[in-house]
Amino acid sequence: MTTVRSIDVLIIGSGPACLSTALHLVKADPAWAKRMLVIEKDVVHPRPKLLGSVPGGKTLAYLRF
Repeated sequence: MTTVRSIDVLIIGSGPACLSTALHLVKADPAWAKRMLVIEKDVVHPRPKLLGSVPGGKTLAYLRF
């Protein structure tokens, strides 16, 4: 049986801006945690790319000589 859950906010992506939005909402009102859903298409975290000009994941290993 499929469970249906009602949400008020759907955040698509789990990059810095998306997660920051989710965290700010929950910080403002902890009840948001049960009223939002964050979905991400990628299955690998941390991703080996620059996020907001900050090396994340395996990026530093790629930059080593």
